[in-house]
Amino acid sequence: MNKFGVSILISLLARVLLFENSYAHGFGERYDLPLPLYMFILGGAVTVAVSFLLISFFMKFEYSIGRSFTISFFDLSKLERLKFYRVLIFLLKTVSILTFLLVIFTGFLGVQKPLENFSVVFVWIIWWVGIGCLVAFIFNIWNILNPWAIVFDWVLRPILKFFNISFTGIYSYNFRRYDVLPALVMFILFCWIENVYPNTSSPVFVASLILGYSFVTFLGMIFYGKENWLNYGETFTVLFGYYSKFSAIDIDENHEGKRKVILRPYGFGLIELKSSSFYSTLLVMFVLSMVTFDGLSETPLWIGVLNLFYSSFAPIFGGYTVLTLTTIGMFLVPIFFILLYFITCYFMIKLSKANRDRSSNWYGKDFLEIGKIFVFTLVPIALAYNIAHYFSFLLIQGQLIIPLISDPFGFGWDIFSTANYKVNIAIINAKFAWFLSLFSIVIGHILSIFIAHKIAFNQVKNIHVVMKSQYPMLALMVIYTATSLWIISQPIVEIS
Repeated sequence: MNKFGVSILISLLARVLLFENSYAHGFGERYDLPLPLYMFILGGAVTVAVSFLLISFFMKFEYSIGRSFTISFFDLSKLERLKFYRVLIFLLKTVSILTFLLVIFTGFLGVQKPLENFSVVFVWIIWWVGIGCLVAFIFNIWNILNPWAIVFDWVLRPILKFFNISFTGIYSYNFRRYDVLPALVMFILFCWIENVYPNTSSPVFVASLILGYSFVTFLGMIFYGKENWLNYGETFTVLFGYYSKFSAIDIDENHEGKRKVILRPYGFGLIELKSSSFYSTLLVMFVLSMVTFDGLSETPLWIGVLNLFYSSFAPIFGGYTVLTLTTIGMFLVPIFFILLYFITCYFMIKLSKANRDRSSNWYGKDFLEIGKIFVFTLVPIALAYNIAHYFSFLLIQGQLIIPLISDPFGFGWDIFSTANYKVNIAIINAKFAWFLSLFSIVIGHILSIFIAHKIAFNQVKNIHVVMKSQYPMLALMVIYTATSLWIISQPIVEIS
């Protein structure tokens, strides 16, 4: 999270320490690795490489490629007709709206202390981290809880109907040209606020941010239609939609409009996804690189970089020097990731020569087109690093919401008798967090390799060409595995 603001939440539980061996995010305890760090990094990289060989071996058997492994669990259309289900959905939406309003009111009217105000803890921990994990690993509950969609249906739709304005929007949205460009721009702005802006822990700022985003979202839905704006312009609906394709539970709607709940292995929903434009490719790349930058910006290496350039930039930017340097770093990291990814795609074509085979779906395609096909294979890596970087943060600092439920404004209330709850920092230790991070990153990369193999076979159908095309992807995965493990092993530092 933002090291200027949200790090205040972390400092409640642990002093920022500098360790030589290993430090788990969110802890004030040291865990000495049983083996040197380089052996863990080497072991993780070798595991990913060996998994590539195993996946390649099993991919030689066509039945292991062709199976979808997706089963229909039950018909949701029948459940939706039940009164109990409709009441339950209504209650969930009501709770979502009440929480949305509570965040705004506590932000403006509550005490301006981050740890004593519901808005900051809920937005940065429970919603951004918690809902993201829930969507990715269980089910896309955001489609039900999205407060902007609910407000449109309950408030704006009747108003538009009264003034005889179309629900589908005043203007048509050229999705072929712009695709998710609005969502991409808003996500970049959100990342800058989260990782760079120094005032993210201010309750009134959080409330103002939500109001500003709400204003843009409502205008977008009025101008271009609710569904169009949710699918292309509302950042978190688009982003959580990508995440939900990783989850084991999803809803499938056929051409007759019947909706079924389906079960599948984690990550298999990404196989059918393809980036519809360069903008959606950039969005996925920014998601991956921003998680990495967030971790990198908390390491001693980043502090060294700031110290190296500070004296050169200080005469020009004065008190905004650190903010300027961090902004530059925030954009350089995704640029590096994007270049590395497309170089990988270039060599995928070069080695396999699949773009010269008329029977291949890659025929005549360049590395940009190949990048659009494979970009969603990176989603498991982004999610794995999210777990590695934020899981302890969610479990420990997330407990702050318990007393705030009883006293959301910080006025000394105790509505639900939880105001005196003390955060249990022993719920998870540094050793568990380290090994969880290690396994999640390695498994995330292995899943990405498997998904990339399956996508490649769906496109090319020639197993030998598929193998050749995946060598560059293997190199990329090994490099990123080693880099990710190094980052999470570094101590957290704070810029004062």
